[in-house]
Amino acid sequence: MWYLLIKCLHLTAAAFFIGGVFFEIAVVSRAARQLEPIARAQFSSEFGQRARQVMPWVILTLYGAGV
Repeated sequence: MWYLLIKCLHLTAAAFFIGGVFFEIAVVSRAARQLEPIARAQFSSEFGQRARQVMPWVILTLYGAGV
């Protein structure tokens, strides 16, 4: 029972991490090209701030459940 829960947590965190990186590379980088330089800088700042709030928990869950 516990193994299944930990495995599900690990796979969910892996999917979240890979999906986040894919979204940033495939979607955000191309969409940011169409913004003005000031708007692009503000968008990058806000996006990075949100990623710094979420990703440490995802990585902690990913590695913690993987061990």
